[in-house]
Amino acid sequence: MNKKLMAPVVIILLIVCGVLFFFFTNKTSESYSDKRIKLIVGAATMEVRLYDNETAEAFYNQLKSGHIIIETSDNGNDGKAGELGFNLSKNDESVTIQLGDIVYQDNKLVVYYGKNTSEVTKIGRIQDTNSSYLKNILGSGNVKLEFSI
Repeated sequence: MNKKLMAPVVIILLIVCGVLFFFFTNKTSESYSDKRIKLIVGAATMEVRLYDNETAEAFYNQLKSGHIIIETSDNGNDGKAGELGFNLSKNDESVTIQLGDIVYQDNKLVVYYGKNTSEVTKIGRIQDTNSSYLKNILGSGNVKLEFSI
């Protein structure tokens, strides 16, 4: 190969490799895994799709030992929060929290039925729900959340 062409070809190959590496390894809190769990509140059972991160994976692994019940209370006007009883690793990011997001924040699990922006680690999102339904199910005051596989 011509020496004059070698340097630009090498640079282009390095750039392409860098872009491909970034594309295939850059996972954000918005990347879902194929794992799904159940959230039971009273008589309602909802499906939760887990995010693809180590915190969600650790939560899923805890569920392999049995269901997890969390006593929650109001978290402002946008969700319910309760102590897990065990610690998870955190990878907090400043994110916009959407309806149905389940996050790990300040060593608590928080289920959101409103919108918020905060430093949290996303665990999962409740599937196929709307704000009024979720707010009605979670109600006001204390409520028990049960998670299972």
